Amino acid sequence: MNVNGTSLDTVLRIGKLVLNGIFHLCVAGLTVYTIWLPITSYTWPFSWHVILCTLGILPLITESLIVFSKQNIWSQEIDRKQKHWIHVILIISIGGLLIFIGVGFEIYRIAVHTDPTVKHFSSPHSITGLIGIIFIINAMVCGVLAFNTQRIYKWNRKARPIYFKLIHNILGQAAYLLCLISFCLGHFIPWFVKNLSDASRITAMIVAIIVAIWSMICAWRSLFSKITFLRNV
Repeated sequence: MNVNGTSLDTVLRIGKLVLNGIFHLCVAGLTVYTIWLPITSYTWPFSWHVILCTLGILPLITESLIVFSKQNIWSQEIDRKQKHWIHVILIISIGGLLIFIGVGFEIYRIAVHTDPTVKHFSSPHSITGLIGIIFIINAMVCGVLAFNTQRIYKWNRKARPIYFKLIHNILGQAAYLLCLISFCLGHFIPWFVKNLSDASRITAMIVAIIVAIWSMICAWRSLFSKITFLRNV
C-alpha cells in the first residue's frame, strides 16, 4: 500500500522514529526539571539524593530498557550482543550505583537530623523507593544468571535459560515501575511543593507516565514472547 508514492511501512517507521525522538526529549526535559531545583537551591546532602537518584532512573535505567527497541535512534546500528553489554555494564550498573549512593545520602541526612520525628522510610516516596531498590538488586542477580545461562544449563539441565530471562524481565520491569512511582511521589514532598507549582509537578508526573509506557513497550513484547514460548513448549 502506497501513500502518495510512499509505502505505509515507511510512514510508520518514520512515525516511530519521530515518537522515539520526542521520547528522548521528554526524558531529558524531565531530568533537567527535577535536578534544576536541587542545583540552584543546593542543600547538603539532600540535593545529592535528588540529583543522583534522578540521574540513575532518568536517563540511565530508562535508556537501558529502550536500547533493545528497533526504533531507538542511538542504538540502531549496535548489534544485540553489544546492546546487552551496554544494558548490563554501562547503564544498569552505573544507574543502579547512582541510585544506591543517592539513597545513602538521604539515609545519612535522616540519621543526623535534629528532629526525632523524622524517620527512615516512613513516606510513600521512600517506601516505594526502598521496595524498588530491593527489586533492582534481585533483577541484577537474576540478570547475571541470565547472562550466564549456557554455563548454568551445562551444570544443571533443569535450569533452562528461558526461566532466568523471564524472571529477570519481570523483576526488572517491577523495579523500574516502583522507582518511577517513587520518583513521581518525590515531587509531592514538602520541599518540592514549596518551591514548584502544582501545574508543573502534575505535568512532570504525566510526562513520567508517558516515558514509562514508551520505554517498556519493548520489554512487554519480550515478556509476552517468552510467556508464549513457554506455553507452547
